[in-house]
Amino acid sequence: MNVADRSGTPIQTHQLFRVQPEETYLTFLSALWMRGCAAAFGDARASTGHAALLDLLRPWAERPIPANCERPSFVSADGFPAELSFSWRGGRPEVRTLFEPATAADSAYRAQQQGRALVRGLAGRPGVAIDRYLAIENLFTAADPHPHRSGVWLSLAVQPAIDPQYKVYLNPWIGGDAWAVVADMMHRLGLGVPWQVVSGRRAELVAAGADLDYVALDLGADPRARVKVYFRHRFGGVDGINQVAGLASLHDPHRAAAAMRLVYGASAGDPGNEPMTGLAFRSGDRLPGEANLYLRLPGSAETDQAAADRIVTVMEGEQVGADAFRRVLAALAPRDPHQTSGLVELLSFRTRGSAATDIGVYFRLPVHVPVPDENGHVRAGHGFPPVPAAVTASPS
Repeated sequence: MNVADRSGTPIQTHQLFRVQPEETYLTFLSALWMRGCAAAFGDARASTGHAALLDLLRPWAERPIPANCERPSFVSADGFPAELSFSWRGGRPEVRTLFEPATAADSAYRAQQQGRALVRGLAGRPGVAIDRYLAIENLFTAADPHPHRSGVWLSLAVQPAIDPQYKVYLNPWIGGDAWAVVADMMHRLGLGVPWQVVSGRRAELVAAGADLDYVALDLGADPRARVKVYFRHRFGGVDGINQVAGLASLHDPHRAAAAMRLVYGASAGDPGNEPMTGLAFRSGDRLPGEANLYLRLPGSAETDQAAADRIVTVMEGEQVGADAFRRVLAALAPRDPHQTSGLVELLSFRTRGSAATDIGVYFRLPVHVPVPDENGHVRAGHGFPPVPAAVTASPS
């Protein structure tokens, strides 16, 4: 599908990647992973984490990518079940993927069960612990899960010479009242005190446009491994985002506002493309520690190149070198980024007090034509279809 920019030049927004007949999820994602690692780490380290990636993909990804999306995944607007992302922490690059096991049509339950099996299969790997996940798993599974919401997702993150890191993402709406589900989760994990800081302001946050969306657990053995709770900002702009992010002890609202203005410009008051905030909780803390801002680019920047230029401006303003990001974009872009939109999806921005800002960039992999919801709307990634407003907007 094409739209046109202000000069009338056609912009490709869907099906940026044209997969070959019978190409599998495994071969497609594996090739992109190695290109991304080569760009981020150097050609000699292109295979970083590749064995760990294959271990996660083989149980589900050896089936061909269908020409038409069989069961749209909540991971992305076109229903493709995986994304790639890259982060820079203290100048060190990290390569990551997030995915939901892709299954045939009408098999949300199978996808859920496959995700559960993959998490359990990580037990015993170096640095991995799944005990916290097992303590809460029953809160996030169902006999008949909604076919178009998140189920059990996994992510893999790698750096050279470091054991792979894993995370699981879970859908708190699976049981009805997401706030009640998260409260139960936090109680079981010993994080009830810092969660009360957030839940006690539920009505205020919802009124500011923030909807509870999903949660994630680091599957690490460190006793201070994170639990993250994500909010989607349907409206509210800079002020609404800072209202949620400001609950985190290490959040700097001034630097965050400056980054949002660089990304959104005149529309920073209400960008209209549903940015997100993730709050990080750790054992022993009385407040959320960090806030990740996820600033969505499609719908604000006309092209992937325009999105990349804004990201570079933010990185340089935070004294984070942008050369590796430029290499990654060149390695992943299936065509001229001046003529596409939808590849460069999110800029992640996280302050840590006086420490250097963490920057991340999320790439969607548009393969299919997005399937609209029952109202004819297509939502931008991690939001397909929308969470029912009537459910999310009625605090108790």
